[in-house]
Amino acid sequence: MPTKFKLIAGLNTAILLFVSFSLFAQGPVTGRVISNADQQPISGATVQIKGTKLGTQTGTDGSFSITTQRANSTLVITVVGFEPLQIPLGGQTALGDIVLSLSASSL
Repeated sequence: MPTKFKLIAGLNTAILLFVSFSLFAQGPVTGRVISNADQQPISGATVQIKGTKLGTQTGTDGSFSITTQRANSTLVITVVGFEPLQIPLGGQTALGDIVLSLSASSL
C-alpha cells in the first residue's frame, strides 16, 4: 500500500508542476501591428501586458516583442487615432499581424 501511495503522490506532483509551468511560462510574445485602412504598419503603438507596468512600443515596421510572465496574459494595444485592442494570449507566442481600426473620432 505505501508503494501505491508514493506512486500516486508522485504523479500528482508531476501533474501540478506541468500545469504550473504551462500557466506561468515566461517567454517572448511577438507580433506586428497594422492599420485596417491601408494594411500599413503602425509605428509607435504601445503594447502593454494588462494589469502590469510591462510594456513596449512597436518599431518602424510595426513589430514588437514583449516578455510575459504568464501564458494566459492579455495584451492591450493603444495608439492615437486608433481604437484600443485587447488580445487574450491563451498561450500563444507568435501573434502575426494585429489589425487596429481607425477610431471614429479620427475620421
